Amino acid sequence: MNKPYFCTKCHRKHVRGQIYEDHMKFKEKKKEIQKIDSFIMKGKKGENLEVRTKELKHSLRINIYKHKELACSTNLEIREHMLTKNHIRNYIHNNCV
Repeated sequence: MNKPYFCTKCHRKHVRGQIYEDHMKFKEKKKEIQKIDSFIMKGKKGENLEVRTKELKHSLRINIYKHKELACSTNLEIREHMLTKNHIRNYIHNNCV
């Protein structure tokens, strides 16, 4: 039997090889963009950016706020495989900020 270890994500003891429900929140599939969503990310220079998304009829509107002021606004064509926060972060780093 595997020895237990201390998990730094949830601060509990676990047995190696088992999947725990509290760890599912760390997986990307649980972090999908909702119809209206907001999250905070780091910009290229390390500043905090607030990202607000809103699903329109055929696109996703992304508003980026820096220091509580609108810094960038863009519309992104909706593709089902791109509706995760990680894809949105990569899109923002490459195209907006």
